[in-house]
This record gives sequence, C-alpha cells and structure tokens, in this order.
Amino acid sequence: MDWIAAIIGLSGMLFIMYSLPLIKKAADIWRLRENFIRLQAIPIREIKKHSGMCKIKGTASQDAAPLFSLFDDTRQLYYRTKIYPVSRKKFVKSWMSRKASNFKIKDSDGGTLFVNASTAESEHGRFIVFHRDIEYPLLKFCKKDMIPEKWRDNLENGAAIEEYLSEGKEVTVIGHFTYEKGRTALTVSAEKPFVIAECPDEVFLLLHLRFFSRMAFLSASMLLTGLIQLYMLFVIMLPAQRNF
Repeated sequence: MDWIAAIIGLSGMLFIMYSLPLIKKAADIWRLRENFIRLQAIPIREIKKHSGMCKIKGTASQDAAPLFSLFDDTRQLYYRTKIYPVSRKKFVKSWMSRKASNFKIKDSDGGTLFVNASTAESEHGRFIVFHRDIEYPLLKFCKKDMIPEKWRDNLENGAAIEEYLSEGKEVTVIGHFTYEKGRTALTVSAEKPFVIAECPDEVFLLLHLRFFSRMAFLSASMLLTGLIQLYMLFVIMLPAQRNF
C-alpha cells in the first residue's frame, strides 16, 4: 500500500504548492481593498506630508501623444485587451496586450499627479475601469499591424474584451508616490502596488470575482481530494492491514 501513501503525499504537496500563491494573492487583494476603503482621500499637494500609501481623487487627462483603441478611434489613457477565438474547432491561446500613455490626474484643489506609461503598464498595478465586449463586426476593424502576424488569421472568428481608462474620467487612486523632476508621480513595485478605479469603493472586491472563484474551486477540489483520501485510508488501507 506504499503507492497509496505516496499518492496521498504527492497530492497534498501539489495542493500546498498551488494554494499558497493563491492565498498570498488573496491576502494582497484584501489589504488593497481595506486600504482603498479605509484611507481618507487627501489633496495631491499634501502628499509630501504623508508617508506610505495614500489615497487621492481626481480627473484623468492626457499628458502625451494620444493613445487609441485597437478597434476604433476611442481615445484612451490606458487599455488592456484580450482577443480570443470563438471557434471550437481547435484550441488557440488568447492574445493579450496592455498599453498606456503618460497621463495625469488633477484634483479639485489644483494639484497634479503624473502617471508614467511604464508605471501604468506594470503587472503590479490594478485598473478597475470600464470594459466592453468586442464582437466580430467591430473586431474586423482591428489595427492588424499592432497584432502579431500569427494571430491575425484568428480575428475572423474571434472576439475580444477591452478594459480602458478614457480621458476626463474621475478616478480614485491609492498607492505610493514619489517626486520626479519636481513633479508628484505615482510609483509601483512588488512591495508598492497601486489601484486606479472609476467605480465606487464598495465594488472593489466584487470585481475580483474571477480570482475568488478560482479560490472556491481550489477549496472544493481540496475538499473532494480529502474525502477521497479518507475513503482510501479507511476503506482500502486499514481493512487491508487488518487482513494481513
């Protein structure tokens, strides 16, 4: 019965390996949510008086050459686009693009926060912004020169999801801030993530439904595996040992 014990041990190790990163990510999201709701918004001009994570509210606007959607002439400050095939004849991995321009956020007191494109494109930042489903009628107008050649053939039977921040939108920002050339700017790193959101604070957690669904699926899988292991232990292994 050593092979049964080995299977049980291996499955336990695999679940630990998969669950720990998810638990850490859940904890990070929870902390961001708590800060997003708990922190009081301050004027941008007063950021220098505060240390650590701060919260500001303002209106986003362009600070560089305009950025346009992959599908039409919608002016955007940031977008994240996922194109995927809808044909079920064969599996094709989805293609994703994240782009941003340099933009700024100005509050009601006249303070200005600058967001560099490289900061906005970081994997450590979260945008909770407008998103839309792109169906084929609009997808056929996609700027094909901005998509890898091997993916262009998949557009005919494809669809896309685009989330973007457009000019003139009121946003709430939490994050860490620095000074670049005398200007207040948003900074980002693994230890200093940020959130830029258009929606009300209360919706923050709900917009991570996909992630928490994965957590629920993992928990259900762990429970099912645990029940199978208990069955193998009490119904197969222990009776077998008694027979010997």
